[in-house]
Amino acid sequence: MRHSLLESRLTSSARVTPTPHSSFATSQTYGRCGMHQTRPIPTLSDLDNRDVIIHECGEPMIKVDPVDRLKVCPAYFARGFATAGSSVYLRTGVVEVLHAATRTLPDNLCILIYDGFRSLETQKEIADRFAADLLDCPLSNELRAATISRFVSPLPGSEAEYHLAPPPHCTGAAVDVGLATVEGTLIDLGAEFDQFDDVAATAYYEGTFRRIKSANDRTRRDMRRLLYWTMVRAGFAPYPDEYWHFELGTRRAAAFFGLPAAKYGGIATWPQGKVAML
Repeated sequence: MRHSLLESRLTSSARVTPTPHSSFATSQTYGRCGMHQTRPIPTLSDLDNRDVIIHECGEPMIKVDPVDRLKVCPAYFARGFATAGSSVYLRTGVVEVLHAATRTLPDNLCILIYDGFRSLETQKEIADRFAADLLDCPLSNELRAATISRFVSPLPGSEAEYHLAPPPHCTGAAVDVGLATVEGTLIDLGAEFDQFDDVAATAYYEGTFRRIKSANDRTRRDMRRLLYWTMVRAGFAPYPDEYWHFELGTRRAAAFFGLPAAKYGGIATWPQGKVAML
C-alpha cells in the first residue's frame, strides 16, 4: 500500500511516472557517458568508522529545489509520516555535488531525490514503523533488532553519543536517490525505495549473475551500476544494503575514501530533533 501511495504522489507532485524499464534501449540510456559508468559494482562491506572523528565545518543546509536535472519527491511526506516535511533539505555542498553528478549522466536522465536531512523524530518514526512491520515475522528479538538497525540507523542513547556518531541522515549529508528520465519516468532499479530486503542490496545483481533471470534484470543491473558510479565518482560513499543511499563528508564517507575525519556532524538539535541552521 505504501508503494502505491508513493507512486501516486510521484506522478502528481514530481511528475515522475513509474513504468516498466524494458521500454528503454540500452544505447539510448547510456548516451554520452559511455560504458565506463556501467562497469561492475565491487563487493561492498560497511567499513568500520568508529575511529573517524568529526570536524564540523559549519556549512548550512538549504532546501533542494527541483531544478536542472535534479527531481525531488519527499518520500516520507508522500507516505504520510507525521514528522516528515514536504521539502528536502541538504548541506549546501552536498547539493552542489549532486548537481555536478547529474552533468555526468546521459542527457536523458535525472537524479531523483527521495530523502535528505531527517529530524531525530523522523528517524524514530521510520524505525518504529519498520519494527511494527516485522512483528508478524518469525524472528528472534536479536534478529529483529539486527534487521532494523541494518536498514534504519539506531537512535543515539545520549546527546554525547549523538555528537560522536549521529545517524547519517541527521547530518544533512546523506541522501536517498534514484534515477528518472527528463520526461518524468521513474527508472526501474529492481527494488523500490525503502524496500528493506536483500534485493535492495547495492550489488544484488552482481557476482555470479545468478540473480539475472531476464533482459529486464540485466538492464536493472546496468542502471544500478550507472547510479553507483555516478555518485561514487562525484565523491559520495555508498551503503551496501541500500542501493539508493549515499553520503558525502560523513563518517561513513570518510571511512570509504580513507580520510581521517568527517566534515559533517549532526545538525538536528537534541532532543527535539528540529533543524539547527548553523
